Amino acid sequence: MLPQSGMQGHAEAKEIDRIIQRMLDKDPITKDNALRWLTFATIVEASCKAIKKQAEDRVG
Repeated sequence: MLPQSGMQGHAEAKEIDRIIQRMLDKDPITKDNALRWLTFATIVEASCKAIKKQAEDRVG
């Protein structure tokens, strides 16, 4: 079982996943909007990498 802080992070990650899925349900990726979705995904990926790096630095 995850520690309380890990459980909170897991719940937050699942909520972000649900939000993105709702966005995709409302605006599926098509040839016309693929560049916009690619830009979105690139920004989210960079943000996640920065968060991961900070967390790894704190953990040691």
